[in-house]
Order: sequence, then structure tokens, then C-alpha cells
Amino acid sequence: MKTNFHFREYLFIWMLLFLIGINLSCEETEPEIPILLLQEISNLDEDGVLVEGKISNVSHEDILSFGAVWSFDEELPSLANAIIDSLKPAEFREKVSFEINTLAKDSTYQVRLFVKTKSNVFYSNARQFLSLGSTPPEILDVEPKKAFFRDTVMIHGTDFGKDPEAVALFFGNTKAPVLSQTDSTIQTVVPILYIDNQYFNSGELPIKVSKYNIESDGFNGFDIKGPVITKVNQREVYAGYTFEIEGEGFHPGKTEVYVGDELIYQSARSTEKIVVELGGYADHLEGVLKVKVGPKEVESGNLKVLAPMITTSLLNKEVGPGEKITLKGQYLDNEFLEVWLESATFPMIEQEAEYIVVEVPRDQCKDFNMKVELKGETIKRKTYINLRNTTLSSEIKVLKNGNAQFGVYFSMEINDFSSASSYQLLLNNRQTWPSWKALDDTTWELIFSLPYDAISADGNYSLEFTSCNFWQKIENFYQAPKPVIDPIGVLQSFEYYVITGQGLNAQLRKIYIDGVQFEVNHNHLNYTYYGLRLPFLENGTHRIMMEVQGQRSEEVFFEVDNAWIKLTDTENCQLFDKSLCHVRPNFFVSNDKLYTSFSSNGVDNMFLEVDLNTGHDRALDDLPTSELGAMNGYGDYGYLISGGDFYRYDILKDQWEQLDSPDGIRETSNHLMSSFISNDKLFLFDIGGTNPSTYYYYDLITLEWHEMNNGPSHSTTSSPIKFFVGDGQVYLFQYEHFLGFDPINLQMDGTSKWFSYGGIDTYDLQGYIYNGELYILNNHGNWKIVDLTDWSIRYINGPVSGSDVRYVIDGDWAYVTSENEIWKYDLTKQ
Repeated sequence: MKTNFHFREYLFIWMLLFLIGINLSCEETEPEIPILLLQEISNLDEDGVLVEGKISNVSHEDILSFGAVWSFDEELPSLANAIIDSLKPAEFREKVSFEINTLAKDSTYQVRLFVKTKSNVFYSNARQFLSLGSTPPEILDVEPKKAFFRDTVMIHGTDFGKDPEAVALFFGNTKAPVLSQTDSTIQTVVPILYIDNQYFNSGELPIKVSKYNIESDGFNGFDIKGPVITKVNQREVYAGYTFEIEGEGFHPGKTEVYVGDELIYQSARSTEKIVVELGGYADHLEGVLKVKVGPKEVESGNLKVLAPMITTSLLNKEVGPGEKITLKGQYLDNEFLEVWLESATFPMIEQEAEYIVVEVPRDQCKDFNMKVELKGETIKRKTYINLRNTTLSSEIKVLKNGNAQFGVYFSMEINDFSSASSYQLLLNNRQTWPSWKALDDTTWELIFSLPYDAISADGNYSLEFTSCNFWQKIENFYQAPKPVIDPIGVLQSFEYYVITGQGLNAQLRKIYIDGVQFEVNHNHLNYTYYGLRLPFLENGTHRIMMEVQGQRSEEVFFEVDNAWIKLTDTENCQLFDKSLCHVRPNFFVSNDKLYTSFSSNGVDNMFLEVDLNTGHDRALDDLPTSELGAMNGYGDYGYLISGGDFYRYDILKDQWEQLDSPDGIRETSNHLMSSFISNDKLFLFDIGGTNPSTYYYYDLITLEWHEMNNGPSHSTTSSPIKFFVGDGQVYLFQYEHFLGFDPINLQMDGTSKWFSYGGIDTYDLQGYIYNGELYILNNHGNWKIVDLTDWSIRYINGPVSGSDVRYVIDGDWAYVTSENEIWKYDLTKQ
């Protein structure tokens, strides 16, 4: 019994010590919190104020920056909403003081100290004071004192302040940009003065500086240089053409160009070039070339504008339809010259410097007006030209049917068509415009087809021909055949199919699927087969019918077995309503769930989970950033690289966290990022980084970044590198070349394939490898499928298109997102 008692005593002591050890191991050392104290505000006068305080209980190694923040807002000043005066860690000291000298007069300010460490930002107590203002700025000098528009000048003076948000610079009443600023200097460029600026035509241009709405006195020792002409590329110019003036000091909004006293132009493309576009002139123009900007002008020799001249008289002119008129003169080879008959232009048969030849239209039935114009300026006018009287004897002799590859065409022969000065051809009371050709001196052939809007309910067509004084109508000249569609097998949505049969006229057809007329771009082939791209149809039995020229075929039944499935559940956020939500082009797939960023009602950083079996969706923890980036999935985690930052999403916890980023990645445009996962590594290529030939990869086992420099070279101005991943293989595409990459040994494996135009190009968005084939999605929503054995290419049509289309292959399924749609595709049903 005694032995048993000792055993229980030892067991109790052992358990007590174990519990004490667990309690000690769970204790955490509280981190030190910096102590900040704003002690005194002194020296309050018109030069500013002195702020003094103390910062303690902080390690020098933990400090990123420290200083003071101040604001006259009601909110407490912080790094996010106030003016900051900060120092570097190397300048840290416990007792601190800051002079604040950019203050608005009679304004109440709040001020406090801050320390930014590696883990947080800490602030002191806040104190208020009433500002006595700051000394007004003063301009002492401007260098240079004369300059052209957009020239750089330096403003010298005092009390400009340190706050660039508080300073405004004006030339006259036109605001100028502040390129750089100190308390005594401002660098700027001479702005382009507004045309209605009160100083534009005055010759005076005072300069003022405003700080916190306190203006300096105007500095009047500066002037805009007058325009200077250095080159005129032509001294003799055709009316209507252009010539160029080069120089300096031109105003893009109001630069006037004169020839003698004639104003010919009132604009300029830049401050250094004027491209003068001349109008039409009835007579030559010659004189001194002058350029005027405001009150200043400059001259540069003589300029001559050569206007076309017509010497041919058109009095008592008599012509017939189809006859030619020759007009003689000078400078008639002007490309802007037009000859008008009534309200339409004559076709010019010939055009030379000394003559032009026009032809009277054959459909002209009566006398007409004629004039010659150059850009709206009349050069020669004859208000009335007599049309020679003719005797019409047109008669339709032969009417015949003819077949063509793309539909039913007809031709007819008529006599004396050269005398039929006006004609009209109607088919079922719908006008058509035939082509025509001369068979001999008196017989013409007209070739035409049935118009789209000349549909006949019973397939019968009438023809009516009218000329100036001739008319003939033929009833039931054509009977359309009834179309026949051959049996159709099993189809898939979005793919192209050939429907065979008889009488399938592609020009005059309507297609009905399940009783609804179907409109789509198509390839029509001939009478016996017809190509079309099927719309999205649900799986099951459907019926199709074709109507050709009023005649309907019998309905043919066919089956649809889709590889495409649309996920359309709207349980959360009504994802598929465009007015509410918008899927963004970055997502990943894990455990039969699709995770994607999306925007809703103006919020851009929302995150969504979609069940890929049921289509149900739900909102998740918001994304840590609203910027698009490269997103990948691995196991129970998702990874996002955006703007130089790296985030991980825990699927089980529904929680985002920020991880360390590679040192070499800068904050850059997210579309310049390319990433993929292979062999337990996340590979990243930053096109916009400081060393664009450098690759990075993140070891998903050790959770560490590594750098490798053995990828293909790349420059920021060339086409981007794209990664194609799958089946343990990785390929890269760049410069029309296909390159192999070994993700295990981290080496290029030497595989190289060049694709010419029509193969893979830079407009192809992304690709994955499945069963030895590369699936590449382009911005048309279609897949190019490349056989990696013989490099042959085939195609699959997709349901969506656009630059936002993205997809991923997971198992035997491909998942595609675009705009407000999510689709999945069964790769086993190709």
C-alpha cells in the first residue's frame, strides 16, 4: 500500500510540472510601444510656428521614418490626410523640433508627432494653434526674360514655401505647371495662353505666385518672344493643297497666316510647325507671306497660290447621254477639282494639267446645270446645258435565267440602250441595280440578282423595266424552288456545320431553329450545301427549317450534345446581371471551385467562389487590392501578385494575407506580369521590372522566393513573354518562337519552334497543355489547338470573346470567364 501511495504522489507532481510548462510556453513577450509627447508650440508669428516634442521607448533599428503632421481639417492629422515633414531613420533623436512656415492666415491647425516602424504607425497627442499666416511670396527675377511658348524658365524669389499643393503660378491669368520647387525657386514652362486671355494681344505678361491664396505682386519684366520663321517648304502651291512653315513661337490655338492682306489660315499643329491647308480660290493669290501671333508678326518672302483656270466656253453646248465633254485651261491636275451635274459629281475620264474630260451619265433624261468647283469655290459655271433630243426604241428581246456560285442571277438583252438615257429595274416592286455591258453597237446586256427585300410569299417574281420613254413588265418571270435539307446528326453549340440539301440559296434565305428566326454571320457556299455557326442550344432534340425566296423546307430534327455548359446561378450578387456585377479576368480553380475577383455597384475588390458542379456562388473575404494582377491556385491556397505586392488566400479560412515580395519587382502595370505554377513552384516574370530578363520563383513547399537569370532575354518594348503550362511541361512564347522550359532543373531545354503569321501570335492571350496538345485562347474567344508532336493546328469556337476572356484547364474540364459569364467545357467531347 505504501508503494502505491508514492506512485500517486509522483504522478500528481509530474502532471503539475507539465501544466506549468505549457503555461510558460504560451506566454508572449509584449512588444515595446513608442512613447510620443508633443510638449510645446512656440515662436508663433507671421513666419510660422516651432513644434517641439519627445520620442522614446523605440529601437533605432525599427524606425522607418519620423516627423510631424499638421492639418486644418476637423479630423486628426495623419499620414493619410495631412502635410508631412519627415526625417530619415539615421537622423533620429529623442528630442525633436520642426519649423512649420507654410500656413494660411487666421486658420486653426492641429499638429502631432509620428513614428513609422516596420509594424505600425504611432502618433503623439494633438495640439491646436491659430496661425498668423505666412509671409507673402515675392518674385525677384525670371531667367530668361524672353521665351517662346513651352520654353523652360526659372522663377527666383522668396517665401515660395515647401508645400507644392499650396503654390500656384500664373502667366497673366493662365496657370503654369510647377516642375520643381524650393522656398526660393520655381521651375516651370511658359504656358500656351488662352485665345481669350486679356494679355494675349496686349504685349504685357505679368507673372504672379500664389501661396495659400496669398498672391505676390506681379513681375512685369518678362515677355513672350514673337514668332520666328526658319523654313517654308514651298513658294508656289496649288489651291486646296497644303504647305508647311517651320519656326518657333507659334500658338496652337491662334496663329494667323497671311498672303499679302489675305488671311488664309488660323491654326497651328504645334509651337514649331504650321501645316497650312489651303481652300479653293477662283483666281491666283500672290503676296508677302506673314505669320501673326497676338500683336507680333513676322514676314518671310513671297508665296503664290495657283488656282485652276478653265478657258473653254460652254455657251449653247449640246450633248447627249454617254457623250464626253472636254474642258481646257491651266493647273487642272488638282486632285481636289470636282465637276458637278445638278447635285452630283461627274466622273472624270481624264485629268491633266491643261484639260479634263467628263462623261454625261447615261441616265440623264433632261437638260442640266453644270459647274466646276475646288473645295466649295466655283471655278466655272454654265447654268444650263442642252441635252440632244433622241428617239428611244428600247425593247426587251431575250430574258434568260442563269446560275452563279452564290445565288440565282439573271441577264436580259435590250436594244438601243445607249439611247435609253434613264432606266429603272424593279423586281417584285423592289429596285435593283444591274451591271451592264455592250454586246454590240445597239444591244446591251443587263446582269442582276434578286434583291434581299424582294421576297415573294409564293415564290413568284415579276420584272418591270422603265427608261425615259419606255416601259415593259413581265409577270411571273421566275418561280423559286422549294428548298430541301438533308438529315442532320449530333451537333455542338458554337461550332461551324455544313447543312446539305437542294435549293439552299444563301442570298435569299431565312433560317428557323425551333420556330425562331436565326440571324448569324455565316459562310454560304452554293445551292447544295450551306455553312453556319450554331448558336447556344440546350442539350436535347431541336428542329431546323430554311426559307428560300418565300418557299419553306420541311423541318429536320437534330440532336445537341454540348461540350459547353453555362454556369448561370444568381444566388449571390446576381453575378450574371451586367448592371450589377462584372467578372474580372483573373481567377483560379481548386477542388471543383472557381475563385474569381469581380466588381459590383462600383466596388472593385470583391471575391467570389463558384461551385463548378452546381453553379452556386457566394461572396468571400474581399481582395486586399482593387488592382488586377496575376492569380494562381495551389492546393488549399490562392496566390495574387499585384502592383509589386504578393498575397496568399487561405481557402479553408476564407482569409487573405500579405507575404514578402521579390526585391527586384517594382510597382508596375499588372498586365506586364506573367506567372504560372509547375513542380511545386510559382514562377513569375516581371516584364516591367528593372531587370526584365530576370525570372523569379516562389517555392510553395519552403515558402521562399528565389531568383534565376537563365530565361530568354526580353526588353520592355518587345512583344510580351507568355507561359503555356500542363502535363508537367512548360513552354514559353516570344518573338514568334515557341521555347521549351524545364521546371525541375530550371533550364531552357532547347526546344524551339518558329510560327509564321497565321500560327501563334502576340494577340493570343494564354494557353494550357492537355493530352499532348496546347490549347491557346485568343481575344476572339476561340481556341487554337497545337499538336506538340507535329505542330499542326486546329480550332474550337468559344461562347465569349473580348480582351477580358481568361480560362484554365483543370482535369478534363476547361473553365472560361468573360464580362458577366462563366462557362465550363468538357474536353472529352471534342
